[in-house]
Amino acid sequence: MPRFKRSPLFLAAGVHLALVVSFGCTPPESQEKAAPAETVTKIPITTSSDEARALFLEGRQLVERLRAAEARELFQRAIELDEN
Repeated sequence: MPRFKRSPLFLAAGVHLALVVSFGCTPPESQEKAAPAETVTKIPITTSSDEARALFLEGRQLVERLRAAEARELFQRAIELDEN
């Protein structure tokens, strides 16, 4: 079985990766914590069109699934139905 030599570059890359993972994943102490769920308020969807509401909600679900291009089409259609 061949044996691989460990080069200084390989070792430096490993140390760099370990530092990025350990320090990059922890938030700084000065960062504010998110508000508790019970204090978060929802923004109402104000439309008189049930179809526009349905298109908006479907578009929002697509955005949450990282399908923004498809969601944009639904948002545009919802705006066309109710521009307020």
